[in-house]
Amino acid sequence: MEVKGVLTCNFKPRDYSGDDADICQIDTDVIAKISMLYSCNQLSFSGEDYRIDVDWSALVNTVIESYNPESEYYTTIEGQKYKVLAKIQKECNEDDTWGVVRLPIALQFSDFANKQNAIFALKKLLMDIFFVANISVPGVLDLYSSVLTIDSDDYEFKLSNFYFSQSLN
Repeated sequence: MEVKGVLTCNFKPRDYSGDDADICQIDTDVIAKISMLYSCNQLSFSGEDYRIDVDWSALVNTVIESYNPESEYYTTIEGQKYKVLAKIQKECNEDDTWGVVRLPIALQFSDFANKQNAIFALKKLLMDIFFVANISVPGVLDLYSSVLTIDSDDYEFKLSNFYFSQSLN
């Protein structure tokens, strides 16, 4: 059986107290490695085998774009370029996709497996990736306020990179 879903992340550029040039290559390399290593996953959980495919390309492209001074992640104030770390709006506009990154996911499991166990295995994999990424490069991956949507069910993640990134300061 296969179910498809999407992990919707609210991307925010890294808040780094130093020069972005110091971390740009590191961040883009790490996210590219995550994409390479964790795109096709085979795992066993609760006696069942699962295949979990995650298309990380939107996140890879967004991280690269977040370091481009000509992108929407930068603004000019009085002739100086500044990184936009968050976008605050007075009115909510559903059409505004600033910082929204959607990662398509395919979850395959046997017809005998419990769908909820399969989703739990997927959630565990995403939490493991979050932890490994942030232990490797503190603050590189943020899944706070991310939502995993499978069929019509939403599963919210509250995995913040805040304390990982604070370890650098």
